[in-house]
Amino acid sequence: MAGRRAVTRLTPAPVPAAAIVSPVGAGDAFAAGVLHGLHEGWTPEATIQLAFRAAAACLGGRTASDAIPTLSVLLEMSDADLG
Repeated sequence: MAGRRAVTRLTPAPVPAAAIVSPVGAGDAFAAGVLHGLHEGWTPEATIQLAFRAAAACLGGRTASDAIPTLSVLLEMSDADLG
């Protein structure tokens, strides 16, 4: 059909419950990842992957930002690093 676009479904690796210290700030970290990717003109896939990683990293800290590493570290992370 004309006008239809392919849909890519991205499914993040789940963060193990034992690795979650606090959910505080995880949504904000996800939003920050999306905003950064949009600002930089990244593909939707790369943008969402950064957002997933930022949110997952945030879950490991007691405050909204103490467990979030630098952007360069987030970009080098794999799903295995998040739990």
